[in-house]
Amino acid sequence: MADKAHNPFENFDELYEVGVDIQRKAHGDARAGAILARRGSSETSDWITAVAWRWLIHRTRHLGMRERAIVMITNDIAQGVKLALEDHVRFGLYAGLTREEIQEICLTLNFYLGFPATREGSTVINALFAKLDEEAAARVM
Repeated sequence: MADKAHNPFENFDELYEVGVDIQRKAHGDARAGAILARRGSSETSDWITAVAWRWLIHRTRHLGMRERAIVMITNDIAQGVKLALEDHVRFGLYAGLTREEIQEICLTLNFYLGFPATREGSTVINALFAKLDEEAAARVM
């Protein structure tokens, strides 16, 4: 766990637990379990869970979760960060974005970022949508 002496958040443990809960809702129990399993092994990972997944995401004074998800998805496509893109698309769906809205992000980025980078992001997103459809079909069976 992060060193309390360097932690400006007095309620770090609470932030961390809520961050894991948000990830559980957005990514599923297996992902949250993996996060909990590595708690304390990386100060960076603990901070990301507590600060990004709890503190930042719930700063809804100016941007809601949907808008933050749009920023995350756009950033991931622009930087070519495929693993984060999958996580952030899942979060976007949890935050209320539709698949059509996420595809619209890609369409818009074609004009501002360029086709090659956006195509790579679209490939990751479409593969995730197919995976989610397969998971949903398996639950029905």
